[in-house]
Amino acid sequence: MILARGDLNINDGEFTPGIKIPNCRRYFNLYHPIDPVAYRIEPLIKQEMHDKEPVQLMQYSAVKDQSFGQLQEEWEGLTSPVHGFPYRHDYVMRRRKREQGMMEVAFAAASHSSYWMSDDVVLFTLMQLCEPVVDILHRYMSARVPLPKLIRSIVELTPHAKVLLSATALVRDRCTGLSREHIVLIEKDRLFFLSRLSEVACRRKWRLKLTAITRAMYGDDPFMMKIVTSDASASSSPSAASPASNNNAILPGLHVFKASSTPDRNAWLEEINEAVAIAAGLELSAGKDPRDTTNLVDLPTGKSIDYFNAIKAGFLKEKTANGWYDSWNDRWLVLQEDHLTCYENSPKLDFVGQFPLRKTKACCYEREYLIRVVARRGAACEMRVQNQESFDRWVEVLARIPTVEIIRHEDLLENSPSSVLIMSENSRESFGEAQNAGQAGEWLKTKIEGYQIKLDESDQEYVAFVIQVASSTAGNSVVQRRYSEFAKLHHQLRKMFQHEQIPALPGTRMWNKFEPNYLKQKAVALHGYLNEVCKRCANTRALPLLLEFLELAPPASLDDPKTSPKEENAEKMN
Repeated sequence: MILARGDLNINDGEFTPGIKIPNCRRYFNLYHPIDPVAYRIEPLIKQEMHDKEPVQLMQYSAVKDQSFGQLQEEWEGLTSPVHGFPYRHDYVMRRRKREQGMMEVAFAAASHSSYWMSDDVVLFTLMQLCEPVVDILHRYMSARVPLPKLIRSIVELTPHAKVLLSATALVRDRCTGLSREHIVLIEKDRLFFLSRLSEVACRRKWRLKLTAITRAMYGDDPFMMKIVTSDASASSSPSAASPASNNNAILPGLHVFKASSTPDRNAWLEEINEAVAIAAGLELSAGKDPRDTTNLVDLPTGKSIDYFNAIKAGFLKEKTANGWYDSWNDRWLVLQEDHLTCYENSPKLDFVGQFPLRKTKACCYEREYLIRVVARRGAACEMRVQNQESFDRWVEVLARIPTVEIIRHEDLLENSPSSVLIMSENSRESFGEAQNAGQAGEWLKTKIEGYQIKLDESDQEYVAFVIQVASSTAGNSVVQRRYSEFAKLHHQLRKMFQHEQIPALPGTRMWNKFEPNYLKQKAVALHGYLNEVCKRCANTRALPLLLEFLELAPPASLDDPKTSPKEENAEKMN
């Protein structure tokens, strides 16, 4: 820098003090203490700075849990003006333990390339990028105006949000390109993305439907209230008009709560009785239904996120019978249009991503269950839903939002790498149409969406794998098959082909058959197996078996020759 600015006399080697800094708004010199080609700038500008130590960069690991305001206060203390400098120029990085002593010679060359790998340097850069925000904060503080909590484009997610649909989806990260599972909520003008399921889902204790006989009444003291759900309990409960004294026994159909103050108790009484009156009116009128909200989220047993669209939510103490004595437990109570729900805990809705739906286009790809929402300025979000039901529901809800334009893309089956072309005449007679007889063939694609746990005739649980079948002539259909049916198909194919010509059937196990992770892996393995079977059976004598398995052809008639008892025993053994 000194040679470039001409402040060094090459003839006699003397330095002219007081060089000028580059003509820019801010200039910083970051260097590593053992970097062999780094040097300080401040002593070259003013000789008085040679005895002033450079500013030590803030350590990221020590301040990563602090707020932006705390970081700014600490930063201003480090960079206070000195010797006429409006701000400091030299900043030195922190030495690591292995770079001290005799080892600094070994790490000297590596230190020159370690700047952008340092978290401290990244933090310093971010603090400089946020300098305009600091200037705005200073103007607010000098004018003694309250600081804004949220910018205009960000809306806080609370249980009072009017959620139209909630579902589990794979959301693509625009930075890394990876897709991660999120809970996606849609409001009238906004999408919300929740990544931490454990902090969002709450454990529900009970759920009470509000009817005409439901009443909220005064309790035994100024802080208590009673919710009566039956006529038998109402006959032994005090009137809501005036408090009354009664025994502490908990009757069936009676819930006793204690609020933190009398005004809080009265507010709950008023809101519950008003919701009961509205719910009773909805029961009498057939033309008006409660809010239509769909929940398609995969949650653990006992967990729930049905607390949105709340009229009122808050913590109360519930009186519960605990053996021979009664106890008071903290409960999170949520009042909705037609229900009153009690939870053990409240959700944490802090880490929420959002995408506004104002003047957006929703591109819907049905075969891949992909929905891509694009804003007018180019911002976009991609999410892949789980199945056809969820996809149809998303398209229906997005179509009800006036600021969203729906664009449905029809994906051609012949463009999919997993599709097979069926050329045989028998296949056209089985599931083709007369008007398609002149075409080159018919395209077929299968996809295992997931699994469902059902009960058979003996009330025994079994797993049915859901197969989506897409045909260029027969359209889309859904088929459910058990693993034993896959095994039966595999056994029949082994009679027609050599063993090395057909794919291996994924195995099964005899214990923990209903474990979710195991069933997901099994569905993925069967999906690959079925794709290979479709490619092998296309345009061969095994095609009728495949079409019957996918319900694209009627089952074999009773007049067909039956298998021998030996073959039947072999099928049972496999």
